[in-house]
Amino acid sequence: GSNSKSPSLDIYLQRNLKHNQAIILNTVGTYIHTYDDRTYEEKKHSDIVTDIYSAIRGKKYSFIGEGIYEKKLENGNRLSTGIRHQQSLTENRYAGTSSAETQMQEAYTSTYVEYSCKVKKFNYSLGLQGSRSWFNQEGEGYQQYSFLPRLRLTYNFSDHAFIRYQGDISRSTPALSDLNNVEQLIDSLQIRRGN
Repeated sequence: GSNSKSPSLDIYLQRNLKHNQAIILNTVGTYIHTYDDRTYEEKKHSDIVTDIYSAIRGKKYSFIGEGIYEKKLENGNRLSTGIRHQQSLTENRYAGTSSAETQMQEAYTSTYVEYSCKVKKFNYSLGLQGSRSWFNQEGEGYQQYSFLPRLRLTYNFSDHAFIRYQGDISRSTPALSDLNNVEQLIDSLQIRRGN
């Protein structure tokens, strides 16, 4: 069986300033606790030839902080910029047929600038995002910098209907179980192992 719990705390503040300006601050703290127990048996006649038990306990602590500045310009145009930081610590404990403990630390910081304009029923938005990714798993990791474009185009049919095209490039980090080299027996023929 498996189970997951993820309580979180989210604090959001918005302050509207003079001259059509606004500052938005948002912080999110999350704790995720998961467990997964699995039993697998193979029998030949009445004899057990394969008996596998695995128990995985996972904990993840994460913090996200974000700050955004927006300025509404003339003719419905808008300029916005922001910074976002995410930090997390993940721990997995494996017991049963295979026993091991692994840990992963991850940090991601990004900043962006975006300009939006309105022409009749079209809304255009073009932006650029710069980011830094840092990752460490059991002493091995990487650090990477990148610049990523953002594009959004919206056509408003009316006040209640629109069609939107959005394109951006983003990052995705594999889970800790995909990256560590802990071998997990699936059955008598299969073994699951990360990179």
